[in-house]
Amino acid sequence: MHDDALPHENILVTGGAGFIGSQLAHSLVDSHDVTVLDSLRGGSRDAVPEDATFRAGDIRDEQTVEEAVSGTELIFHEAARV
Repeated sequence: MHDDALPHENILVTGGAGFIGSQLAHSLVDSHDVTVLDSLRGGSRDAVPEDATFRAGDIRDEQTVEEAVSGTELIFHEAARV
């Protein structure tokens, strides 16, 4: 991914410990400040890039989401329950 395509610096990836979210986080972390928010119900902490900030929490919790989005410029919402 080229920096010109996503000029945003601070990116939040919800569900970033799951398969799709973690792949996205890995593709972004080299050129952006990435925060991953995940409850770890369906994902693994090991899937989160080492250079990303990890926040354990549920997207259904308003306070958790408010804290996670603070300072965020772009959100990729990949969190889901089957």
